[in-house]
Amino acid sequence: MLVLVASLLGIVTNYATNENDAPWMLHVLQRAAIPAIGLLIVTMMVVQVVVYRLENPAPPPTAWPRDRVPYPALTPSPRTRLLSSSAAGPSPTN
Repeated sequence: MLVLVASLLGIVTNYATNENDAPWMLHVLQRAAIPAIGLLIVTMMVVQVVVYRLENPAPPPTAWPRDRVPYPALTPSPRTRLLSSSAAGPSPTN
């Protein structure tokens, strides 16, 4: 597809820059060649984006439960809680 668009771009550019001594049908083609060049360039860019997206699809979204901690290593374990409460010392009594 991209080769076809590039070939058409070359043909249309040739007609756009051709001499003025052309039959009336080629004059019509020359007038249409300028917008066709822009259209073919835009088509080439769109095809490039489509090819890139097809070759490199977006990764599937990950399902993460809301109640799961994002960094499990950072949550204190029950043993750590026990050690930190005993390191604080006895609680003051009134």
